Amino acid sequence: MLRINWTDPDIDIVGVDAGGGDIYYYKNMPFTGILYENHSNGNLNYEIECVNGYPEGVQRHYYENGQINQESFLKYNQEYGIMKEWDEHGNLLSEYDWGPKP
Repeated sequence: MLRINWTDPDIDIVGVDAGGGDIYYYKNMPFTGILYENHSNGNLNYEIECVNGYPEGVQRHYYENGQINQESFLKYNQEYGIMKEWDEHGNLLSEYDWGPKP
């Protein structure tokens, strides 16, 4: 799957869909792949899966130390499945079930 850094000049937000979510294009085409950004120390900050320009699938956010902070799933601007949150040491803090995939 294609991974593109959010700072890539060929990534554009071309609009907002009916649900208020951003629509992403890469080189003037709807983007399918993973958008990511790093913390200033080089560790991963977040990653978002996109399909045909829309955020869809897994989203992950990370602490500066590289430990995962939160994982959730998105489709049609709706969260689904199990959302998990961890502390900076990797201990699971919470889980929440958003329900089935829309």
